[in-house]
Amino acid sequence: MTKEKDSEYSGRINNISILFSCGFLVLYFLYIVIISFFPQLMSIKINDNSLLNVAFFLGGFIPAVGVVLTGVYVMWADRIDCKNL
Repeated sequence: MTKEKDSEYSGRINNISILFSCGFLVLYFLYIVIISFFPQLMSIKINDNSLLNVAFFLGGFIPAVGVVLTGVYVMWADRIDCKNL
């Protein structure tokens, strides 16, 4: 494989990793802003008889998005790497 082709694939992988990282950081920053400035929003109950509130689901959503983004990145990077062989 030539260095130009290797550099092209490496650049694509770096671009998508930066995009996913920035997207996750923005999502996490928004979560922190909501907790800090709108705590009443986080304390909304799911229903009248429930002990669960919005904070519980948002708190689980953040790591779930991280896992999904990691999985998508690994599948995409592996596909690019297999084409590279």
